[in-house]
Amino acid sequence: MKGMIKKVVTIIVLVLAVVTIAGCANLATNTPSPSVSVAPSPSPTPAPVSLYINGPSTIALGQGGTWTLYIDGQLPTVQQAAQIVWSGTISGERNPPAPVGVPGSITLDSNTAANTSPGTYTLTATYEGVSTSITITRVPNPT
Repeated sequence: MKGMIKKVVTIIVLVLAVVTIAGCANLATNTPSPSVSVAPSPSPTPAPVSLYINGPSTIALGQGGTWTLYIDGQLPTVQQAAQIVWSGTISGERNPPAPVGVPGSITLDSNTAANTSPGTYTLTATYEGVSTSITITRVPNPT
């Protein structure tokens, strides 16, 4: 009887070993099911800003002017105005004129305008890498 129990235990051990090995082999050969991936949605590209300078295109002796940059048709905020870079040769004493008044504006006072020679000048405003310009003519003194 001892021999029979020994054979039964051996058979059970062998069966368990076979089942275990078969399970491991089955796990090793199983391929994972494909995972579903969601394609990222494209981020919208921000539209470039549109800039427009409003102000006089002609100034006379002793006449100054104020030019204002509009960003996307609106007056800029204080934060936007701080990022505007004005350049040009409209003023005789200051280049460019001093920012004065509403945010996004620049003013050439009459004293400085008196020092500006007759001719054509370009005043440029740049905001976020986009630039726009206005041509300003300083007319000669009347004779």
